[in-house]
Amino acid sequence: MLLVVALAWLAAAAGYLVGVRTSEPAFGAVDRGFVVDMSDHHDQAVLLAQHELANGSDPVALDFAREVLLLQRSELGEMAMLMAQNGVARPDLDLERPTMGWMSMSSTLATMPGWVDAADVEALRTRSGTDADRLFLTLMQQHHLGGAHMSEYAADRAESPELRALAARMARNQRIEVREYQSVLDRLPPWS
Repeated sequence: MLLVVALAWLAAAAGYLVGVRTSEPAFGAVDRGFVVDMSDHHDQAVLLAQHELANGSDPVALDFAREVLLLQRSELGEMAMLMAQNGVARPDLDLERPTMGWMSMSSTLATMPGWVDAADVEALRTRSGTDADRLFLTLMQQHHLGGAHMSEYAADRAESPELRALAARMARNQRIEVREYQSVLDRLPPWS
């Protein structure tokens, strides 16, 4: 009888350990809100970078645009994977969609910190040369500051360790890039 009880206890303990090791960490409201809102934010950064690549002239500003395309598309892929793994559906782009409720800063997509309005996106699309470079870097500074704020919040409060690490990396990179953009803005000629 003692052997049966001991074997039952060992089987239960083994089952518990297997369950604990294979269970996924929770994906809470901050996690879900962050990946959805930051995906839209990243999509806009990619659009801005594409306009810079089409119209800019400064080699360093163009390299920054390529870096945005590379890093933000990679992060979009990471967020899409996390959404798929956790049953999060990404809504269609809607500028009136409520955002940032997950960080108690309710806004719409159009008023989310760092979001570039349609007039500025159009201005970047139609400018060329140094004016495009200057506008791209200025808009991306604002964009990154809003993104870094969101990322820092998620890095501190998301439930998924993987998402916390991703958000911390995003915040760090965007803060660095804001300073790098300023160094180029400081040497570019004034608006023409």
